[in-house]
Amino acid sequence: MDQIFSGKKALVTGAGKGIGRATAIMLANHGADVVALSRTQPDLTTLSEEIGCQTIQADLGDPDQARDAAHSAGCIDLLVNNAGIS
Repeated sequence: MDQIFSGKKALVTGAGKGIGRATAIMLANHGADVVALSRTQPDLTTLSEEIGCQTIQADLGDPDQARDAAHSAGCIDLLVNNAGIS
């Protein structure tokens, strides 16, 4: 598989389920160092076990948690801003 994201750090919000999770897996499979962010720790735990990513649990609707999550992620090369509410 092409390693088109090799050496790149990607932050994926909403990575616990659905499109965000699939995106995190795809990026990891293409060589990215993934930082997965979600509100739900059990989802992050299983994702980390699957792809070996860094995880951050945060509710991005809370400005303080969003700021702290951004600082925890550190420098990134790619942002997939997938978090949302229904």
